Amino acid sequence: MPISAWAQTAPAPSPPATETAPPAAQDQTGLDPAAPAVDPPAEPVALEENTAPEAAPTAPPVDAKSAVPLNEAGPPEPEFKPALEPEVFWEGDSDAHNPGYVPGYGGHRALSMNPVLPRAGAMPGGVTAPAGSDTWDEEWAFQFHGYMEATLRAGLGNRGTTADGQSDTTIHATPIVPGRFGSFEASQAVPGPWVQMNFSYGNPYVTATAIIAGFNQSGAASYNYPSSQLGINDAYLTLRAPRMSGLRLKAHAGAFQDRYGAMAQYSEGNYGHSMVAYTRGTGVTVLGDFDIYGDIVGLFEIGIKGTLDKAPLGIEPTDANAFADASNGAGYVTHAHFGVAMNDMDISAHWLGAFGHDDRLPQTVVRPGQPVVADSPDGRIDTFGLTFRAVGEPYGHFFFGGAHTIAKDARSVPRVINILNADGGRGLMDQYFGQLSGGNGSMTHVGFQYDMSLQKFLKYPVYFPSNDWNIRASFFGALVHVNSPQKSTNLPGFDVNFDNVTKLKLGSEVIYDFVSWAAVGLRYDFIGPDLAQSDRGYQIISPRILFRTNFLSHEQINIRYTRWFYGDGVIIQNVAPNDPQGLDEHMVALQANMYF
Repeated sequence: MPISAWAQTAPAPSPPATETAPPAAQDQTGLDPAAPAVDPPAEPVALEENTAPEAAPTAPPVDAKSAVPLNEAGPPEPEFKPALEPEVFWEGDSDAHNPGYVPGYGGHRALSMNPVLPRAGAMPGGVTAPAGSDTWDEEWAFQFHGYMEATLRAGLGNRGTTADGQSDTTIHATPIVPGRFGSFEASQAVPGPWVQMNFSYGNPYVTATAIIAGFNQSGAASYNYPSSQLGINDAYLTLRAPRMSGLRLKAHAGAFQDRYGAMAQYSEGNYGHSMVAYTRGTGVTVLGDFDIYGDIVGLFEIGIKGTLDKAPLGIEPTDANAFADASNGAGYVTHAHFGVAMNDMDISAHWLGAFGHDDRLPQTVVRPGQPVVADSPDGRIDTFGLTFRAVGEPYGHFFFGGAHTIAKDARSVPRVINILNADGGRGLMDQYFGQLSGGNGSMTHVGFQYDMSLQKFLKYPVYFPSNDWNIRASFFGALVHVNSPQKSTNLPGFDVNFDNVTKLKLGSEVIYDFVSWAAVGLRYDFIGPDLAQSDRGYQIISPRILFRTNFLSHEQINIRYTRWFYGDGVIIQNVAPNDPQGLDEHMVALQANMYF
């Protein structure tokens, strides 16, 4: 049946009082604001003998939402079903208590993150935007959500040699420290700006979403940085199928991102990257779940994406074109994912395959009377992953997972696939395999994250609504082992190994909510870019204080101090080891963020 026909189907009778269905609004708890009370239908009037009956007054249509307790100590459970037929698939709606995957309101999650979630790690303290909810209760409705983060950063270093009128202390923005975005060493120690605005219009059957994003605020920048303004970053449709017996389906179609192996419950985690991979481009992904037996649910996602175009030969890479790379051809990625969820646990397997067969690459040879032949072979990147997740009171959230990636002649594969924030074959060469590897190599990458709340643990089985003091803790780590045909850079002062290299990073963060309007926290990170070269490792300690309007408010102002403790062989971009003019050891930062 066409979607337009679904929307015109007559409303169903009111559900019995024992049924439940998804709430209309999308907030952090998944609960709806109380609707205005509606007067009950008038009682019929008794008629005297031989008196003509009078029409009973007609009651207005009932659109109120009643509530029944989910448990004796917990929040009320919404009881409301949109007057639309046939019933559609609500994301994660495999049981009567789950109105969709809303933060703080149980049920299993999809295998990938919702495309509307921001490309940013968790806010300090683990507060996360509720943008992943997929709940609609109007025939047609408009929704606007988003996330913003603005930062003031000052890296403090030592000048080394000074002249008249110069201070020994240097101040840099952005701080000159290792761990730039896209590298294994990235730890989010240095906060960065990000703004994302999600616009959606639709009904329970079809929704159009456009996302505008950028990672720089022009008014605060010291120079024009065009490519930091991403503009319309995503634009796609979401179609939800009618409910079938034991099967629920929906699909995204358009330009969007699929992220697999997110370490946190509602975001990519404290490192800001997915442990398996994520895809970008234009295409389609079909998502579904089906009942297997009892509380056991099967999950699956399949899809294909491709690039819109290719950078033309001879283009000059500049900031204005986001450093376009003519050596990347048109590319495509196919992917399939299967999992099983039972109560508060799920396990899933993943496969992603990116490839390019483009003959418009540089270094072409033209022979008289013969077609143009590209010297670059067709490239391919395959990733095979496995993830496990457990979420349950009072123990918190636990994730463990990873993948094995194989790259073959991957230099020409564009950024339709992203591994640990390294874009396509060029990103893997820059960060893991080396520039002389030809885009060949393999890597195994695994990670874990555990998040818990002390008050939820102590008060269990009584529900704790996070409206009092609390201590929240998170422990996380990632390990990567790389094999590459390029042994090392073999450059004096920059001898970086690429083959048979093991990389490790570990961290923890503790937040103490001592009053409703403030909290204090401490984060520790160990970064080991090459465990065989221990002097290349370093440690980071970052105490902070957070201000907000309430325990569950959507905003934070975060003031932090960060200290780096470097090994003797730390290398950063073009800065030599132990160069006193190169590395900042201290940073102070002011970070303001809010989701809405």
